[in-house]
Amino acid sequence: MTIIKHPNGQLLFFIFVSCFLIVLGAMALLIQKGDAIIFFNDFRSDRMLMIIGLVTRLGEAGVFVAVVFLLSIKNYAASISLGLMGVFNLMLTYLLKWTFRHPRPFSYFSSLSRFGEVQGANSDSLYRGLTSFPSGHTMTAFALATFLSLLFPRMRFLFFLLAFAVGASRIILVQHFLEDAVFGALCGIIMGFVGGWMYNYLKMRFPNLNNSFTLSKRIK
Repeated sequence: MTIIKHPNGQLLFFIFVSCFLIVLGAMALLIQKGDAIIFFNDFRSDRMLMIIGLVTRLGEAGVFVAVVFLLSIKNYAASISLGLMGVFNLMLTYLLKWTFRHPRPFSYFSSLSRFGEVQGANSDSLYRGLTSFPSGHTMTAFALATFLSLLFPRMRFLFFLLAFAVGASRIILVQHFLEDAVFGALCGIIMGFVGGWMYNYLKMRFPNLNNSFTLSKRIK
């Protein structure tokens, strides 16, 4: 069964999402660093922070591993591809963080004596140091959303809605800047397509693997 029935529609969807992220990235360059975090001050009520704290977990390794396990029930090739993509995604995340070494919002605002401008944030729960760029949670969420959208295109809007929610949650929780989330999202989309390429390769190289799902051969 061919999952992707309208590959051109899929391509247009990914182009639209990528262009939207690029526009957000341009906005991040035009506004003052940290303004997006301050913009969300009113969202940081106790109830909202509890909900957003749950949303942000969608970008953590536990959810990723759970999806890998669920896919293994139906399709070993998809499960293996997603697992490998997760490893590469993690390696790339740490490589980029180590390369750019951008300060976390807490460290940045504190160095400028501006942390008082950030309302509703619990400083005890915030990460410190030089690991802000890019957002690993956002990168993971978008990589997962892209890969799953290639398998289940009818659900792509839901997958990316959740991915965007994860990206926004990292800013609201004062763990990342807007540019961290945007760059992480773009990298995540690329990694998702890498996972799709690995899936197609495994299907051709090892035809005995379960073929319940078939990605479009146009994905390379």
